[in-house]
Amino acid sequence: MSSKDLAQIVSLAKKGQEEAMAELIHEIEKPLFRYLFHLCGNEALAQDLCQESLVKILTKIDQIKDDSGVMSWVYQVGRNQFIDETRKNKTRNSLSNNLPEESEAGESVPEEVLTIRAVLEQLDVSEKEVLILVDMEGYSYLEVAKILNISEAAVRSRLHRARSAFLTDYDEYKKAS
Repeated sequence: MSSKDLAQIVSLAKKGQEEAMAELIHEIEKPLFRYLFHLCGNEALAQDLCQESLVKILTKIDQIKDDSGVMSWVYQVGRNQFIDETRKNKTRNSLSNNLPEESEAGESVPEEVLTIRAVLEQLDVSEKEVLILVDMEGYSYLEVAKILNISEAAVRSRLHRARSAFLTDYDEYKKAS
């Protein structure tokens, strides 16, 4: 869906149109969940954070100032939910030690996916979120800068560090396996 179409949906949702709200949720739920899952590495927690974020998005939809920047705002809300949860738990390990070896459908998760998840868990959150948004979700540096409220230069710097750390950790993890 184009950002123009999403902006139209948000405009209607702001007016209280229930169909538009349902369509908005339908459009943003999967990318938001994916982002949160990659951040926390825990499917159940990501689902909880996603649901909390969706409620907050619907209740505060009037705060979207630029209807064309909806996804930036959505990711900011999700990121804030993640940060709040991290602060509550005070420990990264309690958030991330759930890397299931089976999917919800009972299929085994490929070893490569488990390796990537384990390596992502080793990254600093600020680096991980840039890597997720640029390399996994396909956002531009400018879009990521808006989402994270940092400069494009900071995005480039964090992404460079994240990619380097990821590749180093990935190689070490594979050698150890």
